[in-house]
Amino acid sequence: MRIDLQPPRERGSATLVVLALLFIMAALALGNNRTLHQLHQELDLLEQHQLRDPDSVRKPTPMRSVPAVEPSAAATSEAEAPSPVDPATEPGTQP
Repeated sequence: MRIDLQPPRERGSATLVVLALLFIMAALALGNNRTLHQLHQELDLLEQHQLRDPDSVRKPTPMRSVPAVEPSAAATSEAEAPSPVDPATEPGTQP
C-alpha cells in the first residue's frame, strides 16, 4: 500500500517555479555581467583620454564664499543706522 502525500500535479508546479526562479537568476547574472563589461570599457576609454590630454580633465570650480552674518553684528548695524532725517532740518530745504 502506497500513501501519496501530494498529488503529482502539485509536485510538477513546484518544479516549474524552481526552474522559473533559476531562469530569472541567470538572466540577472548575465545582465550584470554585460553592464560590468560596458562600464569597464568606458573606464578604459576615459583613462586613455586622460592619458592623452591630462589638462582636459574638468577641474571643480571654486564656490564663491559668502561672509556669514553674526546675530550680534546685525544688532549693532541696526543700532548704528542713521535715524530718519526731519525734512525741515535737512540741508537744502527751505522751511
